[in-house]
Formats: sequence, structure tokens, C-alpha cells
Amino acid sequence: MDNPKQRPEQGDTPLLLPPAADYLGQWLAVLAETYRGEMTALAMVGYRASLSDLSPRELDLAIPEAMKQAEFGRPEPGDIRKSLRIAREKLSPSREHLLAESPMTDEESADVLRDIREKAAAMGGTKSEEGHVVEITDEMRERHRLATEQAVAKYGKGAA
Repeated sequence: MDNPKQRPEQGDTPLLLPPAADYLGQWLAVLAETYRGEMTALAMVGYRASLSDLSPRELDLAIPEAMKQAEFGRPEPGDIRKSLRIAREKLSPSREHLLAESPMTDEESADVLRDIREKAAAMGGTKSEEGHVVEITDEMRERHRLATEQAVAKYGKGAA
């Protein structure tokens, strides 16, 4: 912002700007240079008033995205805000694809729970005399491993 034409004039109403405003000023200079149009002092005041609440990280996300999306010249502050939403969506896409299997029905869930309870009862175990701690033996671990394999074979990976 070394160009005096890009700075608000001395007599202009002063704005109380957060620390990110200087960073925003750098982006405004980039926009002015990229779109080969001088940014007037009033235009800068408008951008600052509209975007001064955005953090440097948000500006780094929003402005390049707005520049990619711009169809008719320099992106306006509203375009920059819309682009921030788009950029955030790109960073945290939907997680629906992470479910490899369809969810179990209530009936399937009840069957799995019943099987687990039956197998837990069959495993037995002993309570120590000092507390209610179950002692796990190697035999119990093996039964559990086999039961898990059977459940996965019957109900899919979600049963593990």
C-alpha cells in the first residue's frame, strides 16, 4: 500500500480496524493489481468495513477462491464472503462416504446385541475377592476372537 492513491485521505473518517486490517490491505493491493483497476480510498473503506472481521486465515481462504470464481472483474465483499463458505466446504467435505456399509436396521441391532449378551454370559469369568474385576484368561480371549469373527461374518464389519 505504498501508493498514496490507495490510502484513505487525511481528512477521511478514521476507522477503528482490527490487526487483520493491515493484512486485508495487502489483499486489497493484490486485488487492485490483479484486476488492473485502481482501488479508490472509498472502495478500500468499503472493503475494510465489510471484511475487517475476517481473520488472516479466513482472508487467505476466501480471496483466492473469490478470484477463481470471479466472472466480471474484481470480486465484491459479498463474493468474498460467499467464497469463504465454498473454501471451508472444500476443506471439510461431507463424511457420508466414510460409511462403507449401510446402517443396521433395529432388528439387526437387536440380533447383534442378543448375540453379544449370550456370548458374554457364556464366557463367564470370575470376580476377584477384592473388587469386581473380571480376570481375563487366554481361553476367554480366544473365545472372544472367534465370536468377533463369527459376528463379522454374519453381520459385516460394523459388528466388530
